[in-house]
Amino acid sequence: MKKQPAHIISPEGQAKLIKELADLRVQRVPAVADLNQQRLMGDLKENSGYQAARARLTDIDARIVRIELTLRNCIVTERLDNDLVQVGSVITVKNSHTEMTLTIVGETEANPKELKVSVRSPLGKAFMDKKVGDTAIVRTPDGESTYTILKVS
Repeated sequence: MKKQPAHIISPEGQAKLIKELADLRVQRVPAVADLNQQRLMGDLKENSGYQAARARLTDIDARIVRIELTLRNCIVTERLDNDLVQVGSVITVKNSHTEMTLTIVGETEANPKELKVSVRSPLGKAFMDKKVGDTAIVRTPDGESTYTILKVS
């Protein structure tokens, strides 16, 4: 039985994670040096500088591990058809209340403030593989909303 990938990600999202990983590896070197310097300052239980340096290094290492796992267990999607909504598509949709422009992204890239919608969210699922003029019914805890797709790019 094949293992399902943990994440779907766009090429842009992959590039962003690769850059963040490189930046974290650079940040890790001075964080280790700072930890070693703080370790020389005496009793570690009462050394707040040591505790802070240790926490910083732990945060960096944890983020490195998360990014590496995401990159190792993801599928990078390429848009194959510019007429269909796919991961990476920027779409303009309209419902009875409003018109908005959304970007369909992998779940690790989702950011509601930037109108980046996860492919696995109710909105993302409803819009996938639709084209201009199609309608999508989105079911949420508040009820159903019907959206018309005005533009796909």
